[in-house]
Amino acid sequence: MALNDLPQIDPSASNSATSVRKLAALLNDQTGFILRKEDPDLGCDYMVELVSKSSATGLKFPLQLKSIAKINMVENGKFISYQVKTSRLGYMLKHAPTTCIFIFYDIAADKCYYDFSDNLYGRIIYDRAGDNWTQQEFVQVHMPIAHELTAEGIAELHHRLFSRFIEAAKMQSANGTKYGLPIVNLLDAAFDPRNPTHLKKLLKDYGLFFLGQ
Repeated sequence: MALNDLPQIDPSASNSATSVRKLAALLNDQTGFILRKEDPDLGCDYMVELVSKSSATGLKFPLQLKSIAKINMVENGKFISYQVKTSRLGYMLKHAPTTCIFIFYDIAADKCYYDFSDNLYGRIIYDRAGDNWTQQEFVQVHMPIAHELTAEGIAELHHRLFSRFIEAAKMQSANGTKYGLPIVNLLDAAFDPRNPTHLKKLLKDYGLFFLGQ
């Protein structure tokens, strides 16, 4: 570039910035999420915390945001097909208990779509005959357009994430001691029929009543 030429705005950088603004408008403390940018970004874009009743919960999950200039639709327009790094998908699957949320931003339509990485992985397994794809650098994933981040979609995403955390807490409460894990269940103190401790307490408290019945 010559002395009097002005710096050019990179289109991909502009699209990325637009997708970040769009995500912040959709997922925020008003809709039940606290976005925190990962720095340095070594695996995911954000670590997001769930909000419940205007309070931070400590429940955090990773989020990967992708801006797409030209959407490729497959299966009669039911899914967006997009190429991601196989290693990145594998990294996202390792985040228990929720796995990672992938969000695709359709630049032209100004819309966002989401899915859990384990669901994306499940579709790959269903579509592929073998596991050769696991050794490739990139893999094609299919995102359902039914998972659009509308007001209803955001509420559904929040519900599904919160449910995964609650069920994981129940599982650890019931079986954590077998694996040397701490038993601290502050999410849900309700009776869990799969928890041996809860069953023992139930029999202790109501055993004679059950026999009488």
